[in-house]
Amino acid sequence: MHPMSAKRTMRKSGAKAPTKKPSRRRAAVRKSTQLAPMQAELVPIAPARLVPAAEAPAEERAARVLAARLAGAPATTKRAVVGDLCDWSAWAGRGRDEIVGTALLLGDRGLVAEAVGHYRAAMMERGLSSATISRRLSTLRSVVAKARELGVVDFDLPKPRVASEPRRARPTPSVAEVGKVVSSLIDSTDPRAIRDLALVRLMAATALRRESVVGLDVRDVDLARGRLFVRTNKGKRTVAAGGEEHTIPSPVVAGLRLWKAFREKAGTWQPDSPLFTGFRRGAKDLERLHGRGLARALERLGRRAGVDLQPHGLRRWAVTTGASLGFDLEQLRALARHRSVKTTEKSYLERHDSETAATVSEKLGALLG
Repeated sequence: MHPMSAKRTMRKSGAKAPTKKPSRRRAAVRKSTQLAPMQAELVPIAPARLVPAAEAPAEERAARVLAARLAGAPATTKRAVVGDLCDWSAWAGRGRDEIVGTALLLGDRGLVAEAVGHYRAAMMERGLSSATISRRLSTLRSVVAKARELGVVDFDLPKPRVASEPRRARPTPSVAEVGKVVSSLIDSTDPRAIRDLALVRLMAATALRRESVVGLDVRDVDLARGRLFVRTNKGKRTVAAGGEEHTIPSPVVAGLRLWKAFREKAGTWQPDSPLFTGFRRGAKDLERLHGRGLARALERLGRRAGVDLQPHGLRRWAVTTGASLGFDLEQLRALARHRSVKTTEKSYLERHDSETAATVSEKLGALLG
């Protein structure tokens, strides 16, 4: 009988065909095929070129050092590093190019140190603040440290020591000035004005930091209960699970309701979407408003109203105005979410008069129209 006929007969009768033991070669192939996905996850793929950074061409060497320096850094840090390297390369007369700026740090130790010294003196002559000078020198130092880690150079730059000048305190807007900004936004149907009204009212009534405001999502706001859940705090650290619950006064709720109505009409009011979005040309509809965008928005409002308005100014306004309303230092500390009352007194109050943060917010909200 033909082998195929025998298989058909066994299939019809229900008999089980004898299993054929696979050959060693087939078993090995099957085993390697089964392990391939796991091995791909556990064993990193080797790079196409295993040339050490120190042996790579000059431009590639600089690009690899810069890529290693920026790897894993937050977006804000990446922007700052690239900007500092561009300024360094522009000062050297090589154009604003971060790769060129990195390459200028990978030369002779004495020449690099001398050039950095002249760069520091040039920045001081330009009248840059000590904070800016220190940051830019620290950027150069961190790039050289990464290059040494990769074996490209064998030296480090010294830690920058720049005498810091007294901080120039920006003026805190008055109640009348903040009221003037709010009045210029009320009754406007412009989407940007609707958003800015909600922003100003929220920041002035709650003394929230800028990173806390831009980190809010739609799900963090309960307009029916007048509650706000803040999930990020100073330094962009995540706070307690579920966030810290804060009370928002009725003017803030009203401003957020107008912003919600606009977003719902546009179909962008979703729980996981950012609470405040930007209006940058060509950007996506749900692009989150970042800290610098928030500062620019407030500066634009201030120029129109003739007021010096910036994010921390609204925070100071909330604390100092709360003090003038008669709230004690502990209540103001709770409003500002400081760990110590000394921070509140030293940083925000020149004098203070001897309820809860929610009560302070309610009275501040009453001043916002």
